Amino acid sequence: MAADRRSETPHEPRPVDADVAVILKKLTRKGPGERKLWSEALAAIQAKPDTKSMVMAALTNYSQIRCMYEVGNFWYPGWAERDTPFDIADGSGSAERVAVAGA
Repeated sequence: MAADRRSETPHEPRPVDADVAVILKKLTRKGPGERKLWSEALAAIQAKPDTKSMVMAALTNYSQIRCMYEVGNFWYPGWAERDTPFDIADGSGSAERVAVAGA
């Protein structure tokens, strides 16, 4: 039977590993929701250590998506507090209704 690769000694840290660590550290500074997410993720890992790689991968993906939204100016947390997510500002201070396909 083949040896389980996860039981082998850890590899030498790669530059990308350091980058991921920095990204995840910045995640907790994004707001109270992200601090809660981080805290709950760590608690889940402590409860089930075998899930660490999956949980960390999910947090990394979340962080990458947040970064892309912020860099591309797609991240508007205030939209979650609106009556409808389809009311957006048109730049003039007024709101317009966005047509939704099939609506």
